[in-house]
Amino acid sequence: VRPVAHAGYEDGDLKTMRVTWADTESGRGPTGTAIRTGKPCVFHHLAEDSAYAPWREEAIRCGCAASIALPLISGSKTFGALNIYSSTPDAFDDAEVTLLTELADDLAFGVVALRNEASRKRSEESLAESEERFRSLVQNATVGIYRTTPDGRVVMANPTLVKMLGYSTLQELQSHNLELEGFSKDHPRRKFREQIEREGGIKGLETAWKRRDGSVVFLRESARVVRNANGEVLYYDGVVEDITERKRVEALHDLELTAIEQSADGIVITDTDGKIQYVNPAFTSISGYAREEALGQNPRILKSDQHDRTFYQNLWDTIEAGGVWKDEIVNRKKDGSLYTQYLTIAPVRDKQGAITNFVAIQRDITERLGLQAQ
Repeated sequence: VRPVAHAGYEDGDLKTMRVTWADTESGRGPTGTAIRTGKPCVFHHLAEDSAYAPWREEAIRCGCAASIALPLISGSKTFGALNIYSSTPDAFDDAEVTLLTELADDLAFGVVALRNEASRKRSEESLAESEERFRSLVQNATVGIYRTTPDGRVVMANPTLVKMLGYSTLQELQSHNLELEGFSKDHPRRKFREQIEREGGIKGLETAWKRRDGSVVFLRESARVVRNANGEVLYYDGVVEDITERKRVEALHDLELTAIEQSADGIVITDTDGKIQYVNPAFTSISGYAREEALGQNPRILKSDQHDRTFYQNLWDTIEAGGVWKDEIVNRKKDGSLYTQYLTIAPVRDKQGAITNFVAIQRDITERLGLQAQ
């Protein structure tokens, strides 16, 4: 038990008086008993009551002869006690106990009310801080965030989404419908409302949107439906990421891959140990090795024994040093026949400049050489 307020007790030190509400020697005084039992406890003669022995010396020094402790109760829980001391014995009769009990009840009510008010203020402050953090997060997010009504009317959108869709202000964007405008009849987002209400949300929907100026932006959208207690749709919350650059890179990659796949030259990519990781169709056509047969193998499967060790050593010394090797080379097809290639091998580097792969471009010049000889 710790003291929180007192009056008329200026000479003593309440903090040095050990009081508990356990059923032990330090808890059998008026305070501990009142808290433990939830009932008023009166000690009429502090100088004679054996249960007050731990505090008797301090009480006599301060001139206290009798004491009453009244529990402070909130609901069914005792949270403290009100102690009153008298300089005369037998100071608390039944009438005074009744009156002081009412006083303690009023005091308990006031304390609880103050605590509730303080708690409410802390909750309001915490909520305000939380809302401010959320508002700041939304306003400064690098992704677009929105809230719309079920018919697509914009209730809220952060600056990122406003800018993403080519508008100057939120008010400008709110004059448009995110669900219907800018989408063709067969556009996936036309089924947005049906899907989100059926499944409760969508995740990772990638679609092309029209910006205010008519240009196209590719967006990746995740959204959820928010309903009231009756299950009625109140609004949709969504997060939108601009993936236009990613789509551009993917399209470029697809174009590059198509060009490689359709190239008339054989193309081989190996790791730094020379293990084949990729071959294009032209390679399989020229060499006779199917893609499955070539992957994981070393380009030595094409070795014709027409070149000495120095030839190959020069090749590896050049590319491992980061250079590009170019020369004519005689290789052997899967069926054992020889053919001549003009071979270019170059290193592939990562962003840090380290060599990660080698790419070889093979052009079959056997027929050309035959024509030259003729």
